[in-house]
Amino acid sequence: MYNVYLDDTYIRSDNDDIPQINALGGFIIDSEEEDKLIKVIKSEKAKYTDPSMPIKWNFKDNKIKETFYEFKKEDEYKKMLQSSRNIRLNILRKSIDINYQIIFASIKSFSDKKDVIRNKKNEFSQILLENLLFRVGNEAKYSKVKYQIIMDWPPDNNPKPYNRAYYYLLNSDRTISYNRNFCWPHCGEYFKNSIFYCNCSHSPCLQFSDLVVGALKDFIEMSLKGNSKSCVGMEAYKIIESKIRSGTNNKKLGYGIVVPSGNADYKKETIAIFDPKD
Repeated sequence: MYNVYLDDTYIRSDNDDIPQINALGGFIIDSEEEDKLIKVIKSEKAKYTDPSMPIKWNFKDNKIKETFYEFKKEDEYKKMLQSSRNIRLNILRKSIDINYQIIFASIKSFSDKKDVIRNKKNEFSQILLENLLFRVGNEAKYSKVKYQIIMDWPPDNNPKPYNRAYYYLLNSDRTISYNRNFCWPHCGEYFKNSIFYCNCSHSPCLQFSDLVVGALKDFIEMSLKGNSKSCVGMEAYKIIESKIRSGTNNKKLGYGIVVPSGNADYKKETIAIFDPKD
């Protein structure tokens, strides 16, 4: 069986108070390779702290800090915070020999009004998930094995958009966005019957998904602002670029990098970032 670990985030294209770009991404991995990945993650963490302690791309995340402080590991947390760049990059470097594929979808609102963007959040979440699941479903047609979708608990405590999109994918010839469901009617053969939600702090693989998504988020943000050369996201991207799902001629757009949006300007920007030769 293959597991698909996913995490959602926001991307800032400008100095906007509320980000116009919603994103969802992570990686696909089979159970045997997953065991290897967990060993890599724990081995790197063990240099600084108990390997069961959580990490994220953003080491300043309150949940991470609270966990370390709860277990009386304040000094270890401060040490990890100081070494966060090396920890993140070393885990990504050591993961390269492991067989997994990165998938990442993002969508940009046409509006820059806060209330409009907030009201679109659920719709965007549904669109992003169904587009990623199309790619997973395509993999499943060839691998002939079942996939389990595992997601970090949504930060707004609202899994309904993802649950609804998943239900439509498994049970209808149309997606929740009323597009043709290319995975139907065999979805039950490809996917477990529900999404599994887990707290990132409890799952090394969701922590790795957070690293991947965080790296791509930073890389895209800095690329859109024109100063990606100096960011840790660029260093991380160069490490994991080969792990992004791709098609013919190593084309990433439409395979591992998905832009399910009619926003033509944002799609052009994304192509320029990931497939500059197109």
